[in-house]
Order: sequence, then C-alpha cells, then structure tokens
Amino acid sequence: MALLEPVGAKAPTKPMADVEIAQAKREFTTRLTLITVGTRALFPNFDTVRHHVYSLSPAKTFELKLYAGVPNVPVVFDKPGIAVLGCNIHDNMAA
Repeated sequence: MALLEPVGAKAPTKPMADVEIAQAKREFTTRLTLITVGTRALFPNFDTVRHHVYSLSPAKTFELKLYAGVPNVPVVFDKPGIAVLGCNIHDNMAA
C-alpha cells in the first residue's frame, strides 16, 4: 500500500530505498506496506509456483504476469493513495 498524502500537495518526503513485497508460501510476506510516493517496490517470488501480481487501484495500476524469481523492473508507486495487490492465480493472496 502507499502512504496517504493530500492530493495536489507537495510530497513531504523523498522516496524511500527500494522495498520488497515478497511472496512465500503462496502469501504476500507483508500484508500492509507503507511507502512514500516515488518509492520503487520489488516483488520477489520465493515460491516454487509462479505468481501473477497485479493492482487495479487508481493510485497504482500494474501487472506482473506469471513469473518466478524477481521481475527485472521494479514497480514505482508514483501517486499517493491505497494500492490493493492480488494474484490472478491464487485468489486468497491479497496485500
């Protein structure tokens, strides 16, 4: 998830160092992650199955199609708001 900030306001802080939102045991290892705008997130998959991580949230829409290991490109959360994450393969996964 992203840190809530007033829309149109200047970002009060700089982007954080890269954060990891990993998948292990068919779950996101952190269900809630607070980050500042501009922070890059990596989504390493430590499972033996592939995941398809996505968000359809207005704050950040993205899709990491079926993958194992670590995707080559991090996801930059460039707007304030809440981003709900899911996996198209494992419906019980949410963060």
